[in-house]
Amino acid sequence: MPFSETDHVEIRHLAGMVLDFADEVALMADGRRSTLELKISDELKKLAERGV
Repeated sequence: MPFSETDHVEIRHLAGMVLDFADEVALMADGRRSTLELKISDELKKLAERGV
């Protein structure tokens, strides 16, 4: 079944929304990773200061 021009426009729009959503998820994951890295670094520093 052939697609109409309207169908192509809607598919491109949906694909753009999916890619934008994926970018947002990636940004959230990067932020979470950075936060965890800071927490881990802080805890390792505390352990090193205690001589553990």
